[in-house]
Amino acid sequence: MRIARYTDGTLVREGDRIRYHQAPGGMLPHGDWRYGIAARQRAADPTDPELYLLEDGRLYNLVGHVVERADR
Repeated sequence: MRIARYTDGTLVREGDRIRYHQAPGGMLPHGDWRYGIAARQRAADPTDPELYLLEDGRLYNLVGHVVERADR
């Protein structure tokens, strides 16, 4: 099961304002923060707990990334 967590270990919840970047040691370079809202894939099984970052209509995977709460 792929469940996104904040850096403090708490669960990311649908609708949270978040920011994320690649985790250290990942396949991609760290890069800049991406900002958006935690969202589900609408076509997916409604019982599936996996969340994504929704930014400008695009979904980005959160698992394996550094995820923090965002003010903007």
